Amino acid sequence: MEMNLVIHVNPSRHGPREDVAVPEASEAGGVQQEARRLGVWFLEHTTIHGLGHLGERRGCAWSLFWTLTVLFSTGMLTSCVVTITQQTLVHRVSTSTVHQETPDSLPIPAVTLCAGHFFSRPSAERLNVSARMAAYLSTTASGFISSDDDPPDVARLQLETLEAELQELLRRSELTLPELFDQLSPSCEDTVSSCRLGRRASLSGSECCGRLLRTVYTPLGRCWTTLGTDIRQGMAGARFGLHLVLQNEAAPALMDFSELHIDPPSDELRVVATNHYTPPAFAVMNRAVVAAVGQEVKLQVWKEEHDITAERTPLLGGPADCQPVPLAAEPPPAAVAGAASCMVHELLQLYADSCGCRHLGMDVLESESPRAALPICTPQQTLSCAADQVQQAFANASHRTTACKPACVTDWIRVTTTYEQRPVDDTNTSAVTIFYSDIVFTRFSAVMPGLMDWYQGVGGVAGLFFGMSVLSLWELLLFLTSAAVRSAAGSGGPAASGAPPPAASKMKFGNSSSPTMRKDRRQSSSLFNLSRNRELEKLPAFKEISL
Repeated sequence: MEMNLVIHVNPSRHGPREDVAVPEASEAGGVQQEARRLGVWFLEHTTIHGLGHLGERRGCAWSLFWTLTVLFSTGMLTSCVVTITQQTLVHRVSTSTVHQETPDSLPIPAVTLCAGHFFSRPSAERLNVSARMAAYLSTTASGFISSDDDPPDVARLQLETLEAELQELLRRSELTLPELFDQLSPSCEDTVSSCRLGRRASLSGSECCGRLLRTVYTPLGRCWTTLGTDIRQGMAGARFGLHLVLQNEAAPALMDFSELHIDPPSDELRVVATNHYTPPAFAVMNRAVVAAVGQEVKLQVWKEEHDITAERTPLLGGPADCQPVPLAAEPPPAAVAGAASCMVHELLQLYADSCGCRHLGMDVLESESPRAALPICTPQQTLSCAADQVQQAFANASHRTTACKPACVTDWIRVTTTYEQRPVDDTNTSAVTIFYSDIVFTRFSAVMPGLMDWYQGVGGVAGLFFGMSVLSLWELLLFLTSAAVRSAAGSGGPAASGAPPPAASKMKFGNSSSPTMRKDRRQSSSLFNLSRNRELEKLPAFKEISL
């Protein structure tokens, strides 16, 4: 008896590989179905992480989890991109700090020292200057506004009386106002006993005044400064800095401020360290250190350079809105830079325009300035002329609304002050030491974000939340373009060139290049005869077979 064995063969699996085409959607799907197919294709093929999980059919919990994850990442990415864009548009500046070692030495900051009292008693007695006249004459340098304690007419009458006495004093002594002020003021030799730079030999007071110091007028009267003198420190430590021994050899003159309603100044020595381009007019009043008799004052300084060039530069380039100034120890520039320097120059210009004179206490050491030829303001002009404008100028300075440009590279001086007692033999003098503890300085450079920084910031957060790259952006752009073209053309219309195929698109198997439509599965049958003898037969070995 024979049995028939029927074997069904699926030609789609066991036959030669061929291209299988997925039929396109019918026109009944419309534009919405076409957009859905494009969206599914994009989610399955994009390199943006996480989006591919949205189209998976693995349950509600899985879809909800990835939906919330994608929404959170999208919100964080949007927030970061907006923040980075705002910082770029408003020129938000980041600061880079560098501690730089100098190859040889650092210039010691400008040192300004004042005797503390305006006039000396021997000079006042010699010129027959009364106490009330000495107080009135001191306002040539210190006064800015008139007193508000008295009615305007009373204050004006007092100033007129004192001004008449001053003019009589100038006529009798045959001196001009600046000459009278200088003769009454203590000299540099009366204030400086000696000085020494590092381990060099000490210089006498007259040698210090001739080589290192020069006269400058401040609201504290006549002072002396190293501004513009190149004094450098080559090694770190107090013993290598600038050492000054000060004294108050001339007794202060008696001054009566009762009629002016002004507090009398202090009689103590004062020292201040500044950079080499800012006038010391206000520094001696706000930051000066008192060097009392019998004390040794050590000023440990640290230099900082703040480069704000990028901070004032427009986004796409352009000149910096700042004033370049030299940082080395050079004569003070005529250009105005910095808030303190701006305030001094504004007051000088205010007195020049309104009063036709130059304020003595606002000395900027400019010999070539047009204001240098103006006469010195009298005490009456200093106290009463342009009083309202002066008050407004101070108000603008306190609110940081001055109109001058800042320095492109600001040289800041940080000072740490320590006090010690002088030896028993030197209790009649005071000592001041200005030094660097390290021959390094800190440079703060402003870095303005540009377009490249915007690209880096956006690319960083896009890669952080979605793993996106430039290729991902091209894919997204291609998808949006294809969706727009297909939507405009309508469902079933011609696809745009380079547009991605829809979800029910052609899928290739094998290497055939000619697409064919997928055929229905057909089963073929083959008939074989089988005998009843189902016992196994031993076949001869290969070596026994004769070939």
